[in-house]
Parts: sequence; structure tokens; C-alpha cells
Amino acid sequence: KLLKGYTSHEIAKRLNIKDVFWQSGYHDHLLRDRRDFESRLSYMHDNPVRSGLVKSAEEYPFSTAHPDYQKEIDWAWLEGVEDNRGKNAAPTGT
Repeated sequence: KLLKGYTSHEIAKRLNIKDVFWQSGYHDHLLRDRRDFESRLSYMHDNPVRSGLVKSAEEYPFSTAHPDYQKEIDWAWLEGVEDNRGKNAAPTGT
């Protein structure tokens, strides 16, 4: 909560806005394991689709789902992150 309060105050001050910055009901989430990471990543990739901006996640130009940015995820680093069954999960590429 402190981080949200601080950042929203600073952003509003710097951009000279009075609107609410954070989406209502937003809560941060600690990624617990590889499966959790992949689930959250998939959710984020689908946001532009749910919003009607694109028909598929790969079409959105500001996403790691886009072919130009898929390489930005360090899957080699994630190989050491265990899934919630206690074993390493293979990259999904999403």
C-alpha cells in the first residue's frame, strides 16, 4: 500500500493530474513459482485482446507476446525457478 500511495502521489504531482492513477481493486502479487509466473504472463498478454485493441496477443506491439519482443523474457534464468510441484517446468514461449 505504501508503494502504491507514494507512486500515485509522485506521478500525479509530476504529470499535474488529479485523477486516480491505480486501477480500482488493483493488488500486487508475489510470484511464487514458475507456474504462477506463466499464468500471470498469459493474463497480461491477453489484456489487449480482452480490451479489444487486437485480435491476438501477438499483434500487440508493446508486449513480450509480440514476435519482436518474445526474446526479452529470460527463459534461461527461469529454468532454475521451480513450479509448484517441485520440479522445473519447460518454457511455454508465452
